[in-house]
Amino acid sequence: MKKVMFLMLILSCICFDIYGQEITIKTDQDIADIDGDQIPDSLYYDLKNDSIMFLLSSQGFIPFGLKYDNVAISTELSVIEGGFTIHTLDTRTTKLEQYHYDFKSTKFRLTYLQKEHNDVQGYTEYSLDLLEGKYKASFSRYDEEADSLKEYSDIHLIVDNEPIYWGDFSNLHLPGCDFFNQYQENYAIAAPDTVLFIAIDKDYDIHSLIGINLKGEDINMTFAGNADEIHKGDTICLHFGIYCAQEPGDGNTFYAFSSVSAIDKIAEGNLSKFYKTNKKEMVYVDFGEEDQLAVDYFLANTTDKTITEYLESSGQLKITQTYLENKLPDYNYEGNLLIEIKNVDEGEESPVCKFIIDHTLMRYGATTYYIWDAGINNYKKWVSEDEQKRKDLHQL
Repeated sequence: MKKVMFLMLILSCICFDIYGQEITIKTDQDIADIDGDQIPDSLYYDLKNDSIMFLLSSQGFIPFGLKYDNVAISTELSVIEGGFTIHTLDTRTTKLEQYHYDFKSTKFRLTYLQKEHNDVQGYTEYSLDLLEGKYKASFSRYDEEADSLKEYSDIHLIVDNEPIYWGDFSNLHLPGCDFFNQYQENYAIAAPDTVLFIAIDKDYDIHSLIGINLKGEDINMTFAGNADEIHKGDTICLHFGIYCAQEPGDGNTFYAFSSVSAIDKIAEGNLSKFYKTNKKEMVYVDFGEEDQLAVDYFLANTTDKTITEYLESSGQLKITQTYLENKLPDYNYEGNLLIEIKNVDEGEESPVCKFIIDHTLMRYGATTYYIWDAGINNYKKWVSEDEQKRKDLHQL
């Protein structure tokens, strides 16, 4: 009897037309091992009760059904190893759902979902592997400036979902319109950009980059990557990437943002050149890395002939710092450093220069220098070539 029943199902072609809605069971895909016991099982559609009916060997081939209210124009049911698929076609939407039989719970679990929707604004297409959480999408939207559709493809992220069983989709978390709008907005600034590098804060693996692009716009962002060969004053090309993620603890919140994914050095600034060409030994007395960088930057950019001659001469430079508590004129921050540089030649020390730098804002690219001018017997503000370029770009 068992063989006869299977033969009848194989030879049959089940096709229902319900008020213009068609449900089809493919004749070559209506029998397979659904419950994983190596014995073929089958399904059929119960028109009277609007249910997908199953005959599983593990349940003695006693029919049982899953309520299915079909609303699509065309629906195709297929049996696969371990479960079944539903492929629906509507005017603007096609969808493929794949379910696998969970032997322990005797329920059908959604394991794969694929959907495509088209309308006048463009298309949205995605797939979700619910076993591995892998989500992949592409979409297009109308671009008013270009007066055409613009495509966005190869979008990947990991989506965390609890197991989802037939009849309860409340736990299904998927990116929605807000996510795609964010992606579209960030894509506009994800093209390579050339900037004048102003400052960098290297904390562990996350770096803060401050600069100005060739349009005179400030660049201030974080990125993860190797920036050891990039120095203040270099001209660099930033390559942006768009990163997509699901908000931890809130399955329904997804976001897309742009960040620096790679940096190419286009031209070396004075500091990079200084590190390559300067042969003079410099001895820093009790200096932190940031303070030393500020002094190096000054020495690399100064045009004072007296200082540059000392840099080219023999001997070494001894550099000391003194913490100042007083405020400078027109400058509101305390915590400045008095830097004194002396030339040491055969044990003899001679003063080279002294200047004051701000200690609190240095890491953010806002270092202000006040250089001692013996001619006026006072300090005067010093502006680097890079800072002047920055001002010039802002005035364009």
